Amino acid sequence: MAKKKHAEEHENHERWLVSYADFITLLFAFFVVMYAMSSIDARKFKDMSTGVRWAFSFHGKGGSDRIPIWPGPSQKSLNVMGPVISDPSSDNADEEELQMIRSQISGALRQKSVSIEEEENTAGDFIKIRVEPRGLTISMAAKYLFPPGEAEVRPDIRPVVDKMARVLKATTRLIRIEGHTDNTPIHTPAYPTNWELSTARAVRLVRYFIEEQGFPSDRLSAAGCSEFRPVASNLTEEGRAANRRIDIVVLSRKEIGTESGEFFMPSLAAYSPKDRAFLEDFLSRGGP
Repeated sequence: MAKKKHAEEHENHERWLVSYADFITLLFAFFVVMYAMSSIDARKFKDMSTGVRWAFSFHGKGGSDRIPIWPGPSQKSLNVMGPVISDPSSDNADEEELQMIRSQISGALRQKSVSIEEEENTAGDFIKIRVEPRGLTISMAAKYLFPPGEAEVRPDIRPVVDKMARVLKATTRLIRIEGHTDNTPIHTPAYPTNWELSTARAVRLVRYFIEEQGFPSDRLSAAGCSEFRPVASNLTEEGRAANRRIDIVVLSRKEIGTESGEFFMPSLAAYSPKDRAFLEDFLSRGGP
């Protein structure tokens, strides 16, 4: 009996689809893994978004020395509460301490027979001492401290400077020494303008405090103001002489906070209930 013929099998031309399907599956899995690894924490994203919205919607009203830290109260609660003010008792204690330092300096300098003026609006021969919002300001006439157009402390005035430096060193206050000039131009190789002269004089006195009296360096700073902080008119010789000065400023606590960028956080009562809850949670977690 003859064997039955089987039909010839045709070649399968679609076999590549199996490998292609495997490749697509693996590629899909790869992108799923990549997406999972790069997904953003929803809580942190919400915190960041809220902070950005508050930062760009905060409208300052002016007249305040300090600003609240992020996250701040809503605009509505700010309008209700009004501007944040510092503690009056703290301000009074600060002024009392500055007044005490002024008395100590005045007493020490009088022992040296120095002409001192403690009233702000009258002329003193050498030194004016006054308490201002920025702190205790000791204004010293430049003609007694330095030769004309120079920045080296005169030898005959050093005992007076030493006496004052010892009083200031005994405090814990930060000191800023400012150099000021009149509007008369100066053109020398060492000091092309009044900027260089005023700055050099302030820096020289800072170095004198450190090198001669052992003053802590981290409590001192120097500033050159040129002719742009006058205390009198430059139209008269008397006014120009008053403007040529060194200001030694014993900084107030408020001024220190303003200069260093210190932030002030008001009471939580100043915040709306929603903002207060967010702030409490934010602080408890130590940030975002």
